[in-house]
Order: sequence, then C-alpha cells, then structure tokens
Amino acid sequence: MARFLLFLIPQSLSLFGSSVLQFALIWTIIYRYGSGSMLFLATMAGFIPQIISSYLIGPVLDRKSRKALIIMSDGISAAGALAALVSVLCGRNDAAVLFSLLGIRSLCQGIQVPAYAAVIPQLAPEGCMVRANGLKGLSSALVMLLAPPVAGLLFSSSYGLISSLLLDIVTAVLAMSMLAAQKIPVIDVVSDSSRHDMPALLKDDRTLLSMLAFNAAATFLISPGAFMTPLFIKREYDAVPLMLSLSEMSYSAGMIAGGLAAAAFGDRIGRRHDYACFLLIYGACLFMIGIIHDFPAYMMLNLCIGLSTPFYSALLSSAVQKRTDEKAMGRAMALLSLSTSLSLPLGMVLFGPLADALSIRAVFAISGTAAALLALAGSSHAGDNHPQGNQEKIEGYQKR
Repeated sequence: MARFLLFLIPQSLSLFGSSVLQFALIWTIIYRYGSGSMLFLATMAGFIPQIISSYLIGPVLDRKSRKALIIMSDGISAAGALAALVSVLCGRNDAAVLFSLLGIRSLCQGIQVPAYAAVIPQLAPEGCMVRANGLKGLSSALVMLLAPPVAGLLFSSSYGLISSLLLDIVTAVLAMSMLAAQKIPVIDVVSDSSRHDMPALLKDDRTLLSMLAFNAAATFLISPGAFMTPLFIKREYDAVPLMLSLSEMSYSAGMIAGGLAAAAFGDRIGRRHDYACFLLIYGACLFMIGIIHDFPAYMMLNLCIGLSTPFYSALLSSAVQKRTDEKAMGRAMALLSLSTSLSLPLGMVLFGPLADALSIRAVFAISGTAAALLALAGSSHAGDNHPQGNQEKIEGYQKR
C-alpha cells in the first residue's frame, strides 16, 4: 500500500490547488456579473470539455504511459493558469479569460480523472482495491473540507484571484515533480487497434455496460442533492450564512468518516454488499430531507449522505476495476468518468426547472424515491462482483 500512498499524495496536492482555484473562478463570476446566465455558461465550460476529453482519452490510456498523461494534464492546466495570471497582471481580466481557463481545466480533468483511476489497480495490493479507492475518497473529502476556507481567505485578500492562480501553479509543479520521481508500471500495448474501441468494449462486456448505465442513472437522480442544497437551505430555512456553512460541514464530515470507514473496512463490506446498498441510503436520506422541516434533522441526514458517498464511489470503482482486463482499464475508467460527468448536468436540466415549477422539497422527495427504487433494482447485480466471476470474465476477454 506504500506505493499507492506515494502516488496519492501528489494527486491530492494537485486536487487541492485546483479546487481552490475553481472556487475563486466561480466566485469571481458570481460577484462580478451576478447573472444566472453567466453562471450557467461557467457550468457548461466546466463540464463540456471534460465530457469530450473523457471519451477521447480512453483508448490513449491503454496505449500510452498513464503517468506521462497525468503529468501532461497537470502541465497543461498549470500553463493555462500561468497564461491567465499574466493576462490578469496585464490588466485583462474579462469573461473570456475566466471561461477559457475553466474550459482548459475541464479538458485536463477529463484526462486526469480516468488516468488516476486506471493507475490504482496497478499499485493497490491484491485484495485491497476497495481500501485504495476508499483512501482516494478520503483525500477528496479532506480537500473538500479545506479548499473552501483557503479559497475564501485568498479571495478576500487584496490579491484576490491572483493568489489562487499562484497556488494552483505551485501545487501543480510540486505534484508533477513528485509523480515524475515515482515508478509506475507501463502496460503492454495491444497490437490490434480494434480492441481499443470503447463501444466495442461495452459490446463485449454487457455487465460493464449495466454498471455504467446504473451509475449514469444514479448520478442523474441524485444531481439535485449535489447541486441544489444551498438553494434549498436558503428557500426552506431562510438561511443565514452560518446555516450554509453548517450544511457544508455536515456533508464534509460524513465524507471524511465514510472515506475512513471505506479505507478500513471496505474490502470486507464489498464481499457481502453491493454499491447499490449505499445508493439506497443516499436516496432514502434525500427523500427524508424533502419531507422534514427540522434543520438539525436535515444536518444528520446530510451527514449520512456524505457517509454513503465514499462507499458508493469506492465499491463501484472497485467493481469495475476488478472485472476489467488491465489492457482495457483506461477505457473502462474513462467511461465511468463519462457516465458521471454527463449525467450531472443532464439531471439539472430536468430538476432545475422542476424545482421552480413545484418546490425543491418535492424535487428531493421525487429524486430520492427514484434513486432508492433504482438501488433496489440494481442490488440484483451484486453477484457480478464475485472474484470467481471476475476471473472467468477476464480469462474470456484474454482468449478473444
């Protein structure tokens, strides 16, 4: 596990700098323009390039060095931040600069996220896949907890966006230097180019297709919980800033506890339960949030949602990784990333207007119920994660 932890440190450092800058960019757009349309454009700039690059990078991850691709994506992102920094220092700090940087960062994230996930099976010890993914979730939760206050401190300083750009550049350079010194095995390249086709991978593995479809549907249904919580607190509880902070803290605390638990016990839990069980918890809590009217009870339910999230992510990622041949891991992780990044904005296309037509409570209750029903239906696929079935699938893939 030591090799994986050495790999996790630079990735967490890079994620921290990127998260701080992401907050600074969004806050700059909100404070400068105060427009819902501009915020929508910023959201699209943060999703569309990632969707495109996630799809295109899959075959490349199975042909080229994944370590080199991670370093390359960090380098491009840092170069974009440096160009934006120079532009700001020269007095140009308009929407074109902000949106261009959001687009570049999104493009790089579409490369880095699946590359990161594809390396995990190469470094995690045998039988510790869920633990490794749990540690990955824990690091993300810690970044989610630390990045907002750091971003707020830098954003409120006299240097504002400039300080966030500098932090992102420094953390990216440090992460690239640390990763460059590590040894990550390079997989053998498959000579048959047709084997690198992502649709062909799904055609060959119907169970993988069902897992990805399940995740896409789950992400679509829980998108209100991911995006609409601050608006829910403001509308339903006439929120003061402290309540918004407490809401974020309760979710982050749940994420950290869930990440720790998944890292410690995930491999044992993964043998008996399916990721669908934790989607059931998420859906049930989201439904309850939609019908209760007590803020402390809301915080407890929000904490439970945070607790279930790392388990769902770790178990689902591990299930995909365990049943996928190493030579196809890049494509599988790219498809998993794509199923998430595409479903979240699509969910808000439906649930955003629905929240105005009905209420956010009704949307939470509806989406939570639908997610719970999906989890109950998906639990029938738990048997696909058994090691024997995985080995038979891999051997069959290698024989084709």
